[in-house]
Amino acid sequence: MSTYGSIDWFEAAYRRSASDPWGLAWRPTQLYRYGHMLSELLRCAGEHQCAIDCAVDVGCATGDFTELVRCALPAKPARRIVGLDMSPTAVERAKSKYPELEFHAAALWELPRYIEQPADLLCCLEVLYYLRPEERAPALELFSSSMRPGAMLLVSSMIGKPPYLDLRELCELVGSRFSIVSASCLELWPLVAAEKVMLRMPGLRPPFHIGQFLPGRRGFRTVQRLARFSGAVFGSRARSHAYVLAVRP
Repeated sequence: MSTYGSIDWFEAAYRRSASDPWGLAWRPTQLYRYGHMLSELLRCAGEHQCAIDCAVDVGCATGDFTELVRCALPAKPARRIVGLDMSPTAVERAKSKYPELEFHAAALWELPRYIEQPADLLCCLEVLYYLRPEERAPALELFSSSMRPGAMLLVSSMIGKPPYLDLRELCELVGSRFSIVSASCLELWPLVAAEKVMLRMPGLRPPFHIGQFLPGRRGFRTVQRLARFSGAVFGSRARSHAYVLAVRP
């Protein structure tokens, strides 16, 4: 049996799906999270005057967030945007979807091989909990050594029982090496639970796309209202995801 988080484990998961096994490209909560974190990232980058010439998405899966980052930044010919994922299948699908982007099949630890200059932005969404606890601090050290001073880091995690990280744990991990500028929880648990039912029943999957869930769009506002309602009704039990934005000293 494949070890949780290993290449074989991910490859087996991708073989069960024609796109990805987690519904990254259609789940409303996933698309809302992308839009929410991207909006906060751009706000913080503006406040800290962080020019982004090299952006890296570690654990990019099929490239949807990588593409969002590209689209959100002003056009610049010299800019480099790189996606890394340990799953060759995920990378092949990312290349097929977004041929104008640069993707590599590589583990997190191989990051220095694929960037010639320190990164201005490094994103690592829903990845750290796949690492063994003793590997997480070295991963943050590797990120720091691969970024220029003043560069921005965005990390996120599902909230739940181990190996997942709650907001306090994520802040402690990141804050030991970076200066945190923004951190928050998203209160999406009831919606996530409903989506998990849809994941098991392909015929129920709605034809959503990321454009509907960017900040200011109708889908984004709808999920935002539902998240606020969930938080009001369920309190801390509605917390489903945590994210941290930080600056490399």
